[in-house]
Amino acid sequence: MKTMFAALVAAALIGIVVTPAFPEGEAEVRGQTICPVMGGVVDKQYFADHNGKRVYFCCPACAPEFAKDPEKYIKKLEDEGITLDQTPDDGQGADEAAGHTGQVWICSMHAQVEQPEAGNCPMCGMDLVLREAEGTTETVTTQTACPNSGKPINKNHFADYNGKRVYFCGPGCVKAFKADPEPYMKRLADAGVVLEDAPREVKTQTMCPVLTNQKINKSIFADHEGKRVYFCCRSCQRAFGKNPAKYVKQLEDQGITLERVSQTSHSH
Repeated sequence: MKTMFAALVAAALIGIVVTPAFPEGEAEVRGQTICPVMGGVVDKQYFADHNGKRVYFCCPACAPEFAKDPEKYIKKLEDEGITLDQTPDDGQGADEAAGHTGQVWICSMHAQVEQPEAGNCPMCGMDLVLREAEGTTETVTTQTACPNSGKPINKNHFADYNGKRVYFCGPGCVKAFKADPEPYMKRLADAGVVLEDAPREVKTQTMCPVLTNQKINKSIFADHEGKRVYFCCRSCQRAFGKNPAKYVKQLEDQGITLERVSQTSHSH
C-alpha cells in the first residue's frame, strides 16, 4: 500500500515538473545571440537594419558581407526560429523622450548608416560623425577613412586629383586610386565627404625670358612693378629693359609666379 502511495506521489511530482513553461498556444521567443555570417556570439554595437528588422553581428567585418545579400541571412536566422528585434522607431516622440535634438550621426564612408547618437559604423567600425538634421546647417563631413580600405587615413599618404586632396591609409591604396580615381571620388562624394583643396603648385622662374633656352643667373635681375625677373646674362637684362611688360606677361602666361619685391625699380 505504501509502495503504491509513493508511486502516486512521484507521478504527481513528475507531472508538475514536466508542465509546459509556456501557456498552450504560445511559442517560445528566441532572440538572436549568434552572428549569421561568422557564427560568433553577437556584439550588439555591430548591427544593420533591413526592412524593419535589426540584425546583430560578432564584429564590424560581418556587416559588409551581410549587406551583399541581407535576405539570405535574415531567412537563415528565421528558419532557425529566431525572432529578430524590430528596428527602433526614431519618430519625433521617441526623440523627445530620449532627449534627442534631431541630430544624426553618420559614417563618412557608408552613407546609408545613420544613427540618432554617437557610436561606431556597423559596417567598418569607424567613429560616426555628426550631421545636423534636415532643415539646419549641416556639419561639414571631412575625410577620416581611406576610400579604398575604409581604414583610418594617414595624412602622409595622399594623391591630388582635380584640385582636391585625397588621403589614404597606405601607399598601396594610393597606387590603386591613381590607376582609376573616379570610382573613389564618387564613393567619397556619395558619402558626403568634403575634400580638402589641393595646395596650388607654385611654379617659379628657372629660365631666362629673353633667351628662353638658357637657365637664369640669380645675380642678374631687374624689378618691374614689384616683380623680380632673372636673366642668363647682362645682354638679356638690357633687352628686358626695352619692353619689361612684354616679358613679365610672357612668364606669367606660362604659369610662373614671379618673386614680389618693393615697387622701387631696381636692376642688378
